[in-house]
Amino acid sequence: LGFNAFVVASFSALAPSIAAGILSVASWHWLFAINVPLGVVALWLAERVLPMTPRAGYRFDFLSAVLNAVTFGLIITLVDGLGRSPGPIELGELILALLIGTVFIIRQLHLTVPLLPVDLFRRPIFALSVATSVCSYIGQTSAYVALPFYFQYVGGLSQIDTGLMMTPWPAMVVIVAPIAGRLSDRYPAGILGSVGLFAMTAGLLSLLF
Repeated sequence: LGFNAFVVASFSALAPSIAAGILSVASWHWLFAINVPLGVVALWLAERVLPMTPRAGYRFDFLSAVLNAVTFGLIITLVDGLGRSPGPIELGELILALLIGTVFIIRQLHLTVPLLPVDLFRRPIFALSVATSVCSYIGQTSAYVALPFYFQYVGGLSQIDTGLMMTPWPAMVVIVAPIAGRLSDRYPAGILGSVGLFAMTAGLLSLLF
């Protein structure tokens, strides 16, 4: 887990500077278009390097996948609409998301191999861990999304400078991730997680003030 976080954080550290470089010479569309050749290379490497695994003894649940995609698609467009001009369309999206999401969850409760294992949330430690993870990601992502706008429009920094200013955050994760991975083999994860959350909260509060 530590090395997995290390790899993710390494490229997160590179991404702001790469994105800033792309924006300095091309339109924002290329931020998405650049992922096409990278995705092709990743698939090619996966085919060559990853070990073969036996096929599962059950069929992929397309209906659950569609219900899941529609639910989250409606939620995403709802949030986007609320940020623009809330109206009857957003109310309709909310109602549809709740209805389809409810059907999706009820369906999962009756499947032997569900797409979303809802029954796991009956375990208090699992439910608490997921809730904590969601809250920490919301806090981190909110700041991570807002900071580039603050640097550019309030601080007056260029796109290149903004990318460089965003790099230390994931760069610290690169350093800490392997250390945290080794420590988690020796000390309770709850203690390590609490220390990490306290440090992140202190950092977010320092940004706020």
